[in-house]
Amino acid sequence: MAAYQDHSVVRNLILAGHDVHVVTSAPDFVFTSEIQSPRLFIRKVLLDCGAVQADALTVDRLASLEKYSETAVKPRQSILATKIEWLNSIKADLVVSNVVPVACRAAANAGIRYVCVSNFSWDFIYAEYVMAAGNHHRSIVWQ
Repeated sequence: MAAYQDHSVVRNLILAGHDVHVVTSAPDFVFTSEIQSPRLFIRKVLLDCGAVQADALTVDRLASLEKYSETAVKPRQSILATKIEWLNSIKADLVVSNVVPVACRAAANAGIRYVCVSNFSWDFIYAEYVMAAGNHHRSIVWQ
């Protein structure tokens, strides 16, 4: 789910009376232009990187796997520790993720309920990349 697709989830949680902390690498205006609320908090963190495109129509599978490894796999333990500490500091009682694996693991490790909302998951996408790039990249998908 792209940041723009998250609007309805964020908006409805706010309308239900919840404070919503959005963790994203997207620019603030992606959320604040559509949702003006004192219950909306934006935290700028890169937890996922998507796909690397070789050109407008072609995904570079190997570069995508390497970028994801650098972004979310190699620093995973540090990301988890920081995210768990932050979740506890804001007294989170639910994590809603657009299928970011480290967000789900952090919530589980912190004992916080979590739910994923998306129209696809990156493990499905990256699994195809692994088949094309070679099984030695399998650990990137199987975290």
